[in-house]
Amino acid sequence: MKTVMIVDDDPGHCANLIDILEMEGYQALSAGTVTEALSLARDSWPQVALLDQKLPDGTGTGLLASIKKMNPECYCIIITAHADLASAVAAMDEGAYCYLRKPFRLEELLGLLERIFEAIRLKEQKRQAERALRESEEMLAGIINAVADAMMMINERGEVVWTNEMAKKIFGQNADGEKFFRVIYRRPEPPEYCAVRKCFADGRQHDMEVQFTNIEGLDQNFWCTTSVMLRDGDGKPKRVVLVCRNTTEKKGLEAQVMRNAQLAALGELAAGIAHEINNPINGIINYAQILIDQQGEGAEDSGIPSRVIREGERIASIVNNLLSFARDRKDEREIVSVRDILHEALDLTQTMLKKESIRILLNADDELPLCQASFQQIQQVFLNIISNARYALNQRYPGYDQDKILDIRLETTEKNGVDYVRISFLDHGTGIPKSLIDKVCNPFFSTKPMDIGTGLGLSISYGIVKDHGGELWIDSREGESTSVVIDIPAHCQEDR
Repeated sequence: MKTVMIVDDDPGHCANLIDILEMEGYQALSAGTVTEALSLARDSWPQVALLDQKLPDGTGTGLLASIKKMNPECYCIIITAHADLASAVAAMDEGAYCYLRKPFRLEELLGLLERIFEAIRLKEQKRQAERALRESEEMLAGIINAVADAMMMINERGEVVWTNEMAKKIFGQNADGEKFFRVIYRRPEPPEYCAVRKCFADGRQHDMEVQFTNIEGLDQNFWCTTSVMLRDGDGKPKRVVLVCRNTTEKKGLEAQVMRNAQLAALGELAAGIAHEINNPINGIINYAQILIDQQGEGAEDSGIPSRVIREGERIASIVNNLLSFARDRKDEREIVSVRDILHEALDLTQTMLKKESIRILLNADDELPLCQASFQQIQQVFLNIISNARYALNQRYPGYDQDKILDIRLETTEKNGVDYVRISFLDHGTGIPKSLIDKVCNPFFSTKPMDIGTGLGLSISYGIVKDHGGELWIDSREGESTSVVIDIPAHCQEDR
């Protein structure tokens, strides 16, 4: 409703104006004094006030100042029969919209009110548009900052002009205004394969996978997409948006899926090999035993059949290692002490370790929880890791050296509310090249010469640990050290 307040000490004049304004669709209110006007203004909050300059208890100019202080949005018009330049200037200084001289023409007043309420309507439209724009910007900013991808806008000079919160988190808070290649590549110039560079060159979208170093110094894989956001009059890109999606975890999961698929395929292959090889090997061993029995234990030629038996048993042992991929031995698991398994593995290897001048440093927590595991399988994992450490230490230190040490630690750790027994093996041997770390657990992959390693040991160990619900990972620095860490879930007390 369009509300107009009339303040005049002439009741007849007020009544006439009210009738006219109400006929024109306005809501008209009236007051005869400054006191009444202020009370009415507080209650009705008028949009326009017609103020007579001379009132019984004050002036229209003084009342105007009080109304504007109360309601700055109110349009105040001073009406007087004694207007001069000084009073007009004083009224305008107090914030009057304009002033009218009595007597005024009705068309003049109605035209003035029409202009005022049109200005009020436009101002309200602008206010609503600004509010809608602000809400839209806040919503858009919220959506963009909630996206898990890093996003940045880059201008034709290669400068970062905007980044979302994820980009700030990955590449630093002070990226805006910097050259994008210094921010994301840490280089003085963009590389040839840079998707942003190609996007500015041909104006088309480009995708690429690249490894960036984040603010914490960690190398992470990102899938990057560039799109043109703004073009100039000639159609050349002026703004390009770069979206970087962190695929480090995804690539790790893909590698894990591929590794599991390889292990599953190898398990099927192992089962077939066992079926095809075990029977003839068993026959060879039996025939060799028959020859020994016929010749007698002390016969001159009994050594050859004995060697045949030993070699046959070695082949059978290799087949059994392959079968570790295919067999489900969960029914063989029992409540065991990982400390006892490790001690037995070290007992089996201590003679060779001592002969090769390899020292064992063993540190174990006093209170280690028990685990539900296969004693033989976990022992096989430990023996394989110890064997690999022996080889690496002997390669770096062929003879005695004070650093020829295998450091083994047993401790309790917690992940996601679950207790684990952590076994860490650290040797200062030859290490593993960074490019091969992700491959060493693949079946048939080995860093050893062909006549020494089969590439099955770590693959089998990895599969055993995963089958026990644990984790095995390797950290290595070429020429310095290799650390193999195993986490095996502790046995829950309530399950006993």
